[in-house]
Amino acid sequence: KPRDATQMDMRFLSILSVVVAVHGKVCDLLDYGAVGDGTTLNTAAIAKAVTACCASQEPSTVVASKGTFYTASIELTCSHLTLEVQPGATILGSNNQNDYKTQSPLPSYGKCRDTNVQDSSKRYMALIFGTNVTDIKIQGGGTVDGNGAKWWARHGQDGGNMYGRPRLIEIMYGERLEIRNLHLKDSAFWTVHPYASKDIIVSGLKITAPFYSPNTDGVDPDSCSNVLIENCEMSLGDDGVAIKSGLNENGIKFGVPTTNVTIRNLTITPPEDNLSTNGISIGSEMSGGISDIFVSDVFIKGVRVGLFIKSNEGRGGYVKNINYQNITLVNALQTIVFSMTYELEKTPTELKDIPPPVFDGFHLTDIKGTNCSQVGDFGGLPESPLNGVHLKNINVQGKLGYYCIHADVTAEGTMIPKLPLICKLKP
Repeated sequence: KPRDATQMDMRFLSILSVVVAVHGKVCDLLDYGAVGDGTTLNTAAIAKAVTACCASQEPSTVVASKGTFYTASIELTCSHLTLEVQPGATILGSNNQNDYKTQSPLPSYGKCRDTNVQDSSKRYMALIFGTNVTDIKIQGGGTVDGNGAKWWARHGQDGGNMYGRPRLIEIMYGERLEIRNLHLKDSAFWTVHPYASKDIIVSGLKITAPFYSPNTDGVDPDSCSNVLIENCEMSLGDDGVAIKSGLNENGIKFGVPTTNVTIRNLTITPPEDNLSTNGISIGSEMSGGISDIFVSDVFIKGVRVGLFIKSNEGRGGYVKNINYQNITLVNALQTIVFSMTYELEKTPTELKDIPPPVFDGFHLTDIKGTNCSQVGDFGGLPESPLNGVHLKNINVQGKLGYYCIHADVTAEGTMIPKLPLICKLKP
């Protein structure tokens, strides 16, 4: 049964009532030695401002008021802290690998998720990073620029970067997080990555990167609960939103699902389809489980796949109770793909002790598409079929209709094109 979005709205209103903007101490970067000329490395000066605000032991605000502040990682080291990047100010990430601290891989992955690196046992700290923090706000109307071009270029060369590329914003083990009203651009890797956190609001963001930028996902909630993503514009080189919960054995062992996610009022229009640009994705990293997702009022144009759920043998985990409503797609290569054979990374011998993923409970209502190549592709596994897909009022102009294998799909209302009988599993 589809989840009640009104109940979700009330819950997020209660979160908002807790995370109220309270300005105690204000620490302007310029007062702590930062130089907003776009070339001076300001990592140490920004750290002084954060330390000063944290020392006040009251809700405080670090302010980038004007200028372009070139820096490596900004560590948000205390709770009840706001980073305010005001209109006319830019946080500009260093593109020098030596400027960044390194970190161990995330426990639900076991190695850095980036590819083509010299050493996958480490990753660079995000441009804006925090861990074990509560009541964090990143906002202000300005720009956070990951300066990703050199990171992307090294990624495409033999040997690649030394370690995994830095995210733009990553908060780990956090609670009550808000990221609002910013232009986030040219991330070296994933743009917004809340990890193992809860009560998260992402709102009013413009997120951009060129079509050739690898792995520049927009918002990737990963092993998170109670997430609201709303009112954002995205034009990127990879997925607009990618919901995750860890990978293979490490994700199963970590065992923290992503659950209760509302996504609404998004526009996802990549500058050009590079055959990796997708609209709203779930997986393929989903070994900790993903459930109770509600997606509504989204416009997607010029992507490889509009609504994409992906996994494969050896992932374990589950994807359950996923709801889509009022989605409009234009120029999508494939409108809807639910695949349990996305990419096989392990041999049959390595797979034998890992259960297959479980897919069950999908509700798609009022999906419209024009100039799409294929309407729907639903693929399960013989040992774990794709269960409980229900379509209602699907009107997609596509050259190809539906393809189903090991999938149980039903339909009602206006269906253009019609759903073939092959999409109903035999009892």
